Amino acid sequence: MSDTKENILKIALHLFAVNGYEAVSVSMIAEALGMTKGALYKHYKNKQDIFDCIVERMYQIDNKRAKDYQVPESTIEVTPNAYRNTTIESLITFTLAQYDFWVTDEFASNFRKMLILEQYRNLKMNMLYQKCLVNGPISYIEDIFNKMIEKGVLQECDTKQLAIEYYAPLFLWISVADAVENCWDLKTQLTTHVKQFVKKYIINEKVK
Repeated sequence: MSDTKENILKIALHLFAVNGYEAVSVSMIAEALGMTKGALYKHYKNKQDIFDCIVERMYQIDNKRAKDYQVPESTIEVTPNAYRNTTIESLITFTLAQYDFWVTDEFASNFRKMLILEQYRNLKMNMLYQKCLVNGPISYIEDIFNKMIEKGVLQECDTKQLAIEYYAPLFLWISVADAVENCWDLKTQLTTHVKQFVKKYIINEKVK
């Protein structure tokens, strides 16, 4: 991407996170960038095109991060071996990194805030919010846990319930981080949670 296209995405997402997607016009985006609407339209067809590129960028970032942390990049139907090969250590490392990502990364944080604002106004936004931050992560973790049970790493259990138990503190601390000055205290609590989780449920793997 050119620097101009990249800047358009970043500024537009910032405005969406502050004002909500519906309240932001192409004129507002162009004004914030110090350019005309005509100049902006040379890069994106309309506001929907900008939004679609923001979502696509988030998916690209998410896939790269999953690969970097050695956790599955896609669904279990597409990459079953990736779920089978995921260790509890890589899952926990990724979990803690996700806290940093959603709280401190400017692009991810603004994306999350935009979805929070729009989830009750727009059904598609609600579905995206659920996919990225609520039901999607829970189903993802549930599939990983099912494979861990097959390998004898995790105790036999209701994996849906256990996925909720594992993920809920991460979701909570990400939400709370917006209202506190020192978000790193929350990460310490999250770290304690995952260590206790390992002691309680994991059978044959150790986490550093």
